[in-house]
Amino acid sequence: MKKRFYGAMFICLLSAVFFMGCGSDVPEEPIDQEPAVSDTAVSAGADVQQEFPIFLGGATELKPSDLLIAAEAVVIKEDDTEVMFQVSCPYGNAAKLKVYYGSRKGQTESTIAYFETSKDESEGTLTAALPAGTWYFTIENGGSHNILVESATMDLQ
Repeated sequence: MKKRFYGAMFICLLSAVFFMGCGSDVPEEPIDQEPAVSDTAVSAGADVQQEFPIFLGGATELKPSDLLIAAEAVVIKEDDTEVMFQVSCPYGNAAKLKVYYGSRKGQTESTIAYFETSKDESEGTLTAALPAGTWYFTIENGGSHNILVESATMDLQ
Protein backbone atom coordinates (compact mmCIF):
# COMPACT_ATOMS: atom_id res chain seq x y z
CA MET A 1 0.00 0.00 0.00
CA LYS A 2 2.79 2.44 0.91
CA LYS A 3 4.68 1.61 -2.31
CA ARG A 4 1.64 2.49 -4.41
CA PHE A 5 1.12 5.73 -2.52
CA TYR A 6 4.76 6.81 -2.88
CA GLY A 7 4.78 5.70 -6.52
CA ALA A 8 1.69 7.81 -7.27
CA MET A 9 3.20 10.80 -5.43
CA PHE A 10 6.43 10.43 -7.42
CA ILE A 11 4.54 10.40 -10.73
CA CYS A 12 2.50 13.46 -9.70
CA LEU A 13 5.66 15.30 -8.71
CA LEU A 14 7.37 14.51 -12.02
CA SER A 15 4.28 15.59 -13.96
CA ALA A 16 4.09 18.88 -12.05
CA VAL A 17 7.77 19.65 -12.69
CA PHE A 18 7.37 18.84 -16.37
CA PHE A 19 4.28 21.02 -16.89
CA MET A 20 5.65 23.96 -14.86
CA GLY A 21 8.75 24.12 -17.02
CA CYS A 22 7.04 23.87 -20.42
CA GLY A 23 7.68 27.07 -22.38
CA SER A 24 7.91 29.43 -19.41
CA ASP A 25 11.53 30.42 -20.05
CA VAL A 26 11.27 30.89 -23.82
CA PRO A 27 10.89 34.53 -24.90
CA GLU A 28 7.97 35.21 -27.23
CA GLU A 29 10.11 37.19 -29.65
CA PRO A 30 13.79 38.07 -29.95
CA ILE A 31 14.85 41.32 -28.28
CA ASP A 32 17.26 42.33 -31.07
CA GLN A 33 14.40 42.90 -33.47
CA GLU A 34 14.32 46.11 -35.54
CA PRO A 35 11.85 48.68 -34.18
CA ALA A 36 8.40 48.40 -35.72
CA VAL A 37 7.38 52.03 -35.52
CA SER A 38 3.69 52.61 -34.86
CA ASP A 39 1.66 55.51 -36.18
CA THR A 40 1.71 57.04 -32.71
CA ALA A 41 3.49 60.38 -32.91
CA VAL A 42 3.97 62.97 -30.18
CA SER A 43 4.67 66.55 -31.17
CA ALA A 44 4.57 69.49 -28.80
CA GLY A 45 1.43 71.57 -29.18
CA ALA A 46 -0.20 69.15 -31.64
CA ASP A 47 -3.78 68.01 -31.13
CA VAL A 48 -3.22 64.26 -30.93
CA GLN A 49 -5.09 63.58 -27.68
CA GLN A 50 -7.22 60.89 -29.33
CA GLU A 51 -4.14 58.64 -29.59
CA PHE A 52 -3.38 58.78 -25.87
CA PRO A 53 -2.85 57.35 -23.36
CA ILE A 54 -0.45 54.78 -24.76
CA PHE A 55 -0.68 51.46 -22.93
CA LEU A 56 2.82 50.29 -21.96
CA GLY A 57 1.73 47.10 -20.25
CA GLY A 58 0.03 45.63 -17.27
CA ALA A 59 -1.11 42.64 -15.25
CA THR A 60 2.54 41.67 -14.93
CA GLU A 61 4.44 40.60 -11.82
CA LEU A 62 7.99 41.90 -11.93
CA LYS A 63 10.64 40.19 -9.84
CA PRO A 64 13.68 42.26 -8.82
CA SER A 65 15.54 43.41 -11.98
CA ASP A 66 12.72 42.20 -14.30
CA LEU A 67 11.73 44.45 -17.21
CA LEU A 68 8.32 45.43 -18.58
CA ILE A 69 8.96 46.34 -22.23
CA ALA A 70 6.45 48.37 -24.27
CA ALA A 71 5.30 46.53 -27.40
CA GLU A 72 5.49 49.50 -29.78
CA ALA A 73 7.78 52.44 -30.37
CA VAL A 74 6.64 56.05 -30.00
CA VAL A 75 7.86 58.78 -32.35
CA ILE A 76 8.58 62.08 -30.61
CA LYS A 77 8.98 64.80 -33.23
CA GLU A 78 10.25 67.71 -31.12
CA ASP A 79 12.81 67.99 -28.33
CA ASP A 80 11.58 68.63 -24.78
CA THR A 81 8.14 67.12 -25.37
CA GLU A 82 6.60 66.62 -21.93
CA VAL A 83 4.98 63.28 -21.25
CA MET A 84 3.51 61.76 -18.13
CA PHE A 85 3.85 58.11 -17.14
CA GLN A 86 1.39 56.51 -14.72
CA VAL A 87 1.53 53.14 -13.02
CA SER A 88 -0.82 51.23 -10.74
CA CYS A 89 0.50 48.44 -8.50
CA PRO A 90 -1.90 46.43 -6.27
CA TYR A 91 1.10 45.13 -4.32
CA GLY A 92 4.69 46.25 -4.16
CA ASN A 93 6.18 49.73 -4.02
CA ALA A 94 5.65 51.71 -7.25
CA ALA A 95 8.54 54.00 -6.22
CA LYS A 96 10.93 51.11 -6.96
CA LEU A 97 9.94 51.11 -10.66
CA LYS A 98 12.41 52.88 -12.94
CA VAL A 99 11.59 54.09 -16.49
CA TYR A 100 14.04 53.92 -19.41
CA TYR A 101 13.86 54.76 -23.08
CA GLY A 102 15.91 53.31 -25.90
CA SER A 103 16.02 53.16 -29.68
CA ARG A 104 15.60 49.36 -29.72
CA LYS A 105 13.03 47.16 -28.03
CA GLY A 106 14.29 46.07 -24.60
CA GLN A 107 17.24 48.49 -24.63
CA THR A 108 17.73 50.62 -21.50
CA GLU A 109 19.72 53.32 -23.25
CA SER A 110 18.72 56.31 -21.13
CA THR A 111 17.20 56.55 -17.68
CA ILE A 112 14.24 58.85 -17.20
CA ALA A 113 13.63 58.41 -13.43
CA TYR A 114 11.81 56.45 -10.72
CA PHE A 115 8.06 56.89 -10.21
CA GLU A 116 6.84 59.27 -7.51
CA THR A 117 4.16 57.59 -5.40
CA SER A 118 1.13 58.34 -3.30
CA LYS A 119 1.06 57.63 0.44
CA ASP A 120 0.14 53.96 0.02
CA GLU A 121 2.85 53.53 -2.67
CA SER A 122 0.47 51.69 -5.02
CA GLU A 123 0.07 54.50 -7.57
CA GLY A 124 2.94 56.30 -9.25
CA THR A 125 3.42 59.16 -11.70
CA LEU A 126 6.43 60.50 -13.53
CA THR A 127 6.64 63.57 -15.77
CA ALA A 128 9.61 64.08 -18.07
CA ALA A 129 10.69 66.16 -21.06
CA LEU A 130 11.97 63.78 -23.74
CA PRO A 131 14.17 64.41 -26.77
CA ALA A 132 13.02 63.91 -30.35
CA GLY A 133 13.40 60.37 -31.66
CA THR A 134 11.78 56.97 -32.00
CA TRP A 135 11.73 55.42 -28.55
CA TYR A 136 10.77 52.20 -26.83
CA PHE A 137 9.93 52.49 -23.14
CA THR A 138 10.96 49.99 -20.48
CA ILE A 139 9.99 49.78 -16.81
CA GLU A 140 12.38 47.97 -14.46
CA ASN A 141 11.80 46.68 -10.94
CA GLY A 142 14.73 48.31 -9.15
CA GLY A 143 13.62 47.04 -5.75
CA SER A 144 14.30 43.87 -3.81
CA HIS A 145 10.69 42.54 -3.76
CA ASN A 146 8.16 41.52 -6.40
CA ILE A 147 5.82 44.21 -7.74
CA LEU A 148 2.54 43.59 -9.55
CA VAL A 149 2.06 46.18 -12.31
CA GLU A 150 -1.68 46.34 -12.93
CA SER A 151 -1.36 49.06 -15.59
CA ALA A 152 1.28 51.37 -17.01
CA THR A 153 0.49 54.19 -19.43
CA MET A 154 2.09 57.21 -21.09
CA ASP A 155 0.18 60.42 -21.88
CA LEU A 156 0.84 63.99 -23.02
CA GLN A 157 1.36 66.46 -20.18
